[in-house]
Amino acid sequence: MKADVAKAPAHESAGADSGEAQHASGISNGLTKSVLLGAGALVLLVPVVMYFAFIHKYGVNAIYYDQWENIGLLTHTRFLFNSYSHTTLSMLWAQHGEDRMFFPNLVVLVLGRLTNMNIMTEMYVSGALLVLALALIIAAHRQDVLRTHLVFYVPVAFLVLTLGQIENTLFGFNLWLYMVIAALAGTIFLLDLERWSWAIFIAAVATAVVGSYSGIDGLAIWPAGLVVLLWKERPRRFVVTWLVSAIATTLVFFYHYQLSGTSANGGGPGYVFAHPLSGAQFFFYLIGNLMGGGLPLVGGSDPAIIAIGVVIVVLAGLCVGIAVHARRLGVSRSPVGPALICFGIFLAIVVTIGRANLGLPGAEQSRYVTEDLLILVGCYFCLLEGWPVHDTESDRAGLPRVRSMSGMQRKRLVLVLRTVAVVLVVVEVVGGIQNGIRNGPASRNLSLQADLVAAHAACAPDSLIKSALFPNHGYVWSNVRNLAIAAKKDRFSFFATSEASRFEHMKLPASANAQRPQTSVLKPTNGAILRGGVLLVAGASANCAIKAVHFQINGRGGQVKVLNGVRFVYGYVAGWSTTDVLNGVYTVQSTMRDVAGNVRTSQPVSVNVRN
Repeated sequence: MKADVAKAPAHESAGADSGEAQHASGISNGLTKSVLLGAGALVLLVPVVMYFAFIHKYGVNAIYYDQWENIGLLTHTRFLFNSYSHTTLSMLWAQHGEDRMFFPNLVVLVLGRLTNMNIMTEMYVSGALLVLALALIIAAHRQDVLRTHLVFYVPVAFLVLTLGQIENTLFGFNLWLYMVIAALAGTIFLLDLERWSWAIFIAAVATAVVGSYSGIDGLAIWPAGLVVLLWKERPRRFVVTWLVSAIATTLVFFYHYQLSGTSANGGGPGYVFAHPLSGAQFFFYLIGNLMGGGLPLVGGSDPAIIAIGVVIVVLAGLCVGIAVHARRLGVSRSPVGPALICFGIFLAIVVTIGRANLGLPGAEQSRYVTEDLLILVGCYFCLLEGWPVHDTESDRAGLPRVRSMSGMQRKRLVLVLRTVAVVLVVVEVVGGIQNGIRNGPASRNLSLQADLVAAHAACAPDSLIKSALFPNHGYVWSNVRNLAIAAKKDRFSFFATSEASRFEHMKLPASANAQRPQTSVLKPTNGAILRGGVLLVAGASANCAIKAVHFQINGRGGQVKVLNGVRFVYGYVAGWSTTDVLNGVYTVQSTMRDVAGNVRTSQPVSVNVRN
């Protein structure tokens, strides 16, 4: 009895010690998870900070290339084929190349009112949309795979925010593209939610519509969304409604669509079918060049980049196959990876059809990087989940065993694929950073020159206007000079800042095709004898608008008369009544003045007045 009494406290003490140990272990595990979560979030901020620092360092508040379309929208000035007299829905719906940018045009109107169309603001908004898209796709994947620590998404962040997409990062006009990417991420996030309802579905449809009417690339959101719906096994009524919405949105997009001019210099399906090898090279180069600059072309081809593209496509196929097999076993829960792969491959095919005729230099443009990198991002997401390695899982799922591969072989395959994916991510991220840092200064200098030329748009030579502000040889006339003058008048972009005054006091860069202001007297000719009323004709030319042309008539006693010239088809003309002067020898000179303040006087022409 005494022994039992003595043992009881010892037993209770052991139980207490065990409880305290479990409690301590729980606290330790909680602290570990919190530390990992905080560390992951902190590391995820590194590429975000780096991306916005890149914009801050190399971005310029400059109007360049397609950006003049926005100025035409804001100033109601004609640009290319679109003429705006006032703001209307049809103006916002107007086609720009292959795209309809209804929602980006609305954003432009807001930015024009709030920021005087500050292009740097456009770049920061684009960056914010890209970060939002990154957050949404990570959140969508984590809601399916809860045990994945944030630190595993760091490669995705560096890849999505790569500096290799410099042509989009430092080009405010491409806000439309980031609106498409954000709409894609938002659609995937909504369709992937566990809590499902018609309200969420309608919100996803609305988000896809916004993406579709932000640019033609947004139409690829619909097949990506279909992948998510089928993956999540949503009721058939939702799938049918999604397909009907996709068809309706596409039909509206192409209603009164102008196909002429949408393919670059003879591009289209015909070229790809006639030159399948060139089309294949373009396709793989497009997907492999996620660094935004590629490598020097060798003999019109770059085998290294093409090989990377082939590896990425093969990797994408294997990842989708593994994910589908795992989905059948009920162990793969996230459709984010397959949906992103679907979006990226679909767009790569479309771009190849439309641009393959441009050759590999056309695929080397970094503006395609933003969307093509989603293929590799999708592969990475798929490989985060892995592949079932035990045949017993197939048994539980009621599926036939995969006897061709043992569990160890599957483990090795997944390990190899993960290694390949990580190596590709590292190569693309490092290459993108190098290309971005190398090309950033050149991009900034190009934008600064655009500001300088725009500040002197009234007198800059046509060759400089075209090369600095709108370097597209496919359009002979684009009215950019008048748009720049309108932007200055309405104080848009840098014209609303002190930079405008600084640029106006700087000299224009030398131009090989620049024409010095000049004038000459065409009539009368040297030695002519004049009687009564005569016409004086002068020619004048300058790089910018001519403000005035005058005729100076000088006699023996100095200047006699100054006559104002009037513009006509052959030059400038003025009438001179020689009866108002004494007979004798006189000289006639023409003087021209342009809007830049340049003054030129012609060589004198000697005439003899005999009335």
